[in-house]
Amino acid sequence: GVAVAFEPTLWSGALYHIGVLFTLVLYLYILLRSWPFVVTVCSSMFSIRTERAMAMQGGELPLQRFKIAATLLGAMLVALAGIRLANDNLQLSATLYDNTVERLPLYSLVVVAAIALWLIIFQRIVLWITRSEDVLHISSLARMAFIRGAVVAYPTLACWLVASGTGASVWSILTIISLSIVAIAYLKDTFLLFLAKKVSIFYWILYLCTAILLPLSFVVTMLLRHFS
Repeated sequence: GVAVAFEPTLWSGALYHIGVLFTLVLYLYILLRSWPFVVTVCSSMFSIRTERAMAMQGGELPLQRFKIAATLLGAMLVALAGIRLANDNLQLSATLYDNTVERLPLYSLVVVAAIALWLIIFQRIVLWITRSEDVLHISSLARMAFIRGAVVAYPTLACWLVASGTGASVWSILTIISLSIVAIAYLKDTFLLFLAKKVSIFYWILYLCTAILLPLSFVVTMLLRHFS
């Protein structure tokens, strides 16, 4: 028979697939132990009362533990998605596959942790400067959006992480659509909060750029510089 040449990928390592499998187990655990919270997260996509509604819904998994589990799920998904995006969109050398593939999920998770640390520090600084409880409300909205994204987008995102060929394109489009809906809901929530507090829209835009776009642009720049 004709030998088929193996084309290496950044997501061909065992640790990557173990990570995907772990997210599946964690997702099923969340669904089984805290289904009322999951329903509330999805059904209240365009409501500003998500946190209060979740606290009243109950479930076998307490709210705080649900939020921790969903945040961990989201962090792992972001780390794995970063690897898949780098593989599909960057020109990579053959030596990179040999030296980095197995440990790459760990590196990616460290980057995600660094971004999370930046967001926490940024919000603490703003809280210290403004002495306003509204900062905690904004932080709550951001975390709720992250949790919502992990819960809502998981089915399509998980399929995209392991799909190849045409299937990968289909799942990526579906993932983009679901995450776009979550992003719109988050922008709406933060916009209404700034509007209710009679804060200038300029500060809303500045917040989005500093808290979200700045760390993301830094990571993209570092990736391009490292892989080019």
